Amino acid sequence: MTTQCDVLRPPGSAGQGYVDRVEIACRDEIIAIHPRSYETADFVYNPLHYLALLEHKTKALDQAAPLDGWQLVLASTACAG
Repeated sequence: MTTQCDVLRPPGSAGQGYVDRVEIACRDEIIAIHPRSYETADFVYNPLHYLALLEHKTKALDQAAPLDGWQLVLASTACAG
């Protein structure tokens, strides 16, 4: 399901930083929580947060930094003993 908050920085979205984490909210709902990093120029990605966007912009898949080096586990492999 796609909502207005599925696009980058929609009206009503906000971020809140804490010592150990960063929370992203849309209206009154927290939609993402990432661990906080204090490394210089470090990015903390969760590739699953980008999948809805990539459904609409499929040509961006090759340029999506959060997916760079992401290893997918095939369902048949994950279930194998």
